[in-house]
Amino acid sequence: MLHCWDQSGRNGDKEYSAYNPYNFFMGVQSTLTIDGNVKSSSYDDTGNQAIVLSTSGSMWYLSWIESVTLRLKYCHNPQHSVNAAEFKYVAPGEFTIEKE
Repeated sequence: MLHCWDQSGRNGDKEYSAYNPYNFFMGVQSTLTIDGNVKSSSYDDTGNQAIVLSTSGSMWYLSWIESVTLRLKYCHNPQHSVNAAEFKYVAPGEFTIEKE
């Protein structure tokens, strides 16, 4: 399970500074579940989306905004496991698929 706390600066009626380290856990908590512990992770600039590798050999896309976990790859062969991943957001207008 992965836990994340909203850092928008509001929790119901209360306002707080998200930049103050004492307020780190003030926001509303959300939890996402994957099939093992986190082996490696890479987050986007906002920290709202991530690519995570689990100890079970799976690669996951996580989005705390949408409360989504999506398994991208599963590798059960220990000789060919994925050990690292890099996350980069590309806007739909910047992405093109070249035809062969």
